[in-house]
Parts: sequence; structure tokens; C-alpha cells
Amino acid sequence: MNRLLLHILPALLLSAVVATLPLQAAGQKKKTATKTTAKAPKLSADELDRKASEAFNNYQFEQAREYGEERAKIRPAEGDGDDVFFKKCDLGQNMLQRVENIAIIDSFTVDKDRFFEAYRLSMPSGRIISGAKLPEELAKAAPAQHFTQEALTPTFVTENGEMMIWSTVDKDDIAHIVTSHLLSDGTWEKPYQLSESIDGMIDAVWDSMGFPFLMADGTTLYLAADNYESLGGYDIFVTRDNGNGFLEPQNIGMPYNSPYDDYMMAIDEVTGAGWWATDRNQIPGKVTIYVFVPQELRINYPVDSPDLIDRAKITRIADTGASTDSNARVLSAIKSLKDTKDAAQPDFTFALPGGRIITRFSQLSNPAAVEAMKLYLDAQFELDRAIERLDDMRQAYASSRANKAQILSAEQEIERMRINLRRLSNNVVKADSRR
Repeated sequence: MNRLLLHILPALLLSAVVATLPLQAAGQKKKTATKTTAKAPKLSADELDRKASEAFNNYQFEQAREYGEERAKIRPAEGDGDDVFFKKCDLGQNMLQRVENIAIIDSFTVDKDRFFEAYRLSMPSGRIISGAKLPEELAKAAPAQHFTQEALTPTFVTENGEMMIWSTVDKDDIAHIVTSHLLSDGTWEKPYQLSESIDGMIDAVWDSMGFPFLMADGTTLYLAADNYESLGGYDIFVTRDNGNGFLEPQNIGMPYNSPYDDYMMAIDEVTGAGWWATDRNQIPGKVTIYVFVPQELRINYPVDSPDLIDRAKITRIADTGASTDSNARVLSAIKSLKDTKDAAQPDFTFALPGGRIITRFSQLSNPAAVEAMKLYLDAQFELDRAIERLDDMRQAYASSRANKAQILSAEQEIERMRINLRRLSNNVVKADSRR
């Protein structure tokens, strides 16, 4: 009997151990599961907003949308704010699928308020001038707000000086692209919006636009817009004249556009260089200008490129193919314009009767006309400064820091200066006619 127990007991003990194993394993598994399913603390609406913004600015658009959706569950945005943000996230993600492979050959940082003066364009490509340099009759046809945005509304002038395109602000503080042509009698036609050139054009697409540049072909127009079709603030768009008017503008995508402001695309077919400005590097009061080599056929980076976001951001210019011989030739062509700046950049723009446009003192017929022009330009300069001071006073008046009487006095003085400027303009015309 004892011998039998000696054989049975080990088996019974083993069975008992085996029987308890599933229970122990289950207990351990349950304990582990309790640890892994512990929820992280919920983020507040403000934290989700911050994370959504950071992700968006870092080109992580899908992540930005997820954060935005979580925040919307806690605190929906006012109006259509959520829909706008989600649309921009989708737009950014779509743009990442078509990042153009371009060769950037130079970049430099300049003051934001006069950035367009750094562009170096050949004469056939036209000129970019300050909005304050509009002919007086065009300036009077535009709202006064136009002058408050001098740094943001450069004006494009064709090579022959017979067409101007610029941005002006309407009574609702919305910027529009307008244009005017020089008439045979030396006067300018009434400015009109480019969106009026096609019947049934969707006006909203043409809202908040500026920074126009018309290529030498006379049909391709680059501009910038800050509206629901833009990824950041301003984005660069392109439109073409089909013979009946300009077509719906199209966003040109990345790497030109970013979650920040991008604008003033200019293509010079003589030098083979393209230019655009951006504040994506976030230097206060400054913008970065990129110079690149445009391509006839758009070539995009593969969507599975591991550094696709860096390509879109332009993290490293050296990675953009900037070392080819053709790029060196473009740089040399630009340098030749710098060396002959007087030939490439006008001293001024002045319309004489008969449609004649002069841009340099050497084009005037005699010394008396040169002196008259100098007086006129000095008066124009003083008028521009007076308008700027008046704008400052108006803004200060809104904050109760200026006297209304001072504003009225400044307005009267500006009107006297304009009358004097017209007199000086007539003196230039009279002096130049005495050959």
C-alpha cells in the first residue's frame, strides 16, 4: 500500500501543478493588460490647438487634422473655422503628393518693406515698382488705403510702360488685382478688376490678391492670394489669358508655397531665373528671396521620398540640384544685370503726351527738362512721405492719441502738394517739348 502511494503521489502533485498553471497565467495576463490599457491624461482644447498648429507648420497635416478634430469635440471653433482648418490640412497633404523638384541657385534675406527692390530682372521682363509710384490719375482712382500698404502692393509695369497691374483695397478692406492701359492721348484708362474679364467668374477666388507679375508672353500672370484656396497666408497662384480673359487662378503648390506667406513670383525668360519671396523662415521684419531655375516640364519628387517634407520646406538648398552648369549660367546672367544696374533698373516712370514713357534723365530732351524732372521727383517724394505721416496720424487717432485738427490740416496740406505736383508735371512736359 505504501509502495503504491509512492507511485501515485508524484502524479497527483504534477496534476495539481498543471491544473493551477492556466489560472496563474491568466492572472498574470490580466495584470499586464491592466497596465497597458491605462489611458493617458486627456489634453485640453488649448493644448490640442497648440499641437494642431505645430503639426501644421511642420507639414504633418494628417496629424494636425487629428488634433483639430479632437479639439473640435471639446470646443468647436466659431463659424466655419473648423471646416477651413480641415480643408487646409487636406490641401497641405495633397500638396505633399506633388512637391516639384526645382533647382534653387541662391537665397538671401532682405527687409520686408522693400523686398521687391532685390529682384534683378531684364528690361524685357518688365519692372516691379513701389505702389506709391503709380501715376497720379491712377492713384486717385484707387482707394486711399492703397498707400497704407505700399510695402505690400508692388506694381508691375510692362517693358513698354503701357500697362500697369497692381493691388488695391475696396471699401470692405478686400484686396483685388486691377490693371490699366496707357491711352493714345497719354492718359490712363480707368482701372478695372481682372476678375471682370470673364463673365461668371467666381469673385471669391479673386479676393485678397496682390503681388502681380505678367510674363513677357503677355498671357501668363502670377499673383498671390490669401483666401480659402491658400495653404498659409499668401500663396502663389498662376492664371493665363485664353483670349477672352484670365482663367481661374491655380495654386502652384510646393515647394513654392508653405504654411506661411509666399508671394511675388517673377519669371525672367532672358536670364532664365525665377524669383519669389517667403517669410517661412520667420525672421522679424525680413523675408527670404529664393532664386531658382524654372522648368518647362514639371517634375515632382517621388511621394515615398524619405526626406519629402525637407524638400517641401527647402531645408537645404544644396539638395535642390543647384550645382549644374545651367544653373551657373543663370547666375552669371543675373550678375551681368547687377553690373549694368542703370540699364536694368529705371530711375523713375513718367508718362509724356503721345504715349511716350521715360524712365531715365538721359531720355529727356534738354537740361531744362532734367531740372524740371528733378523738382517733380523731389515733390513726389515729399508727397509720398506726407501720405505716410497722415496714415500714421489716422491710426493714432483711432487709438485716441492724435488731434483731429492735425489730421484735417495734414489732409489740406497733401491736397496743396498734389496741386503743386501737377504744376511741376506740366513744367516737365513743357520743358521737354522745347528741343
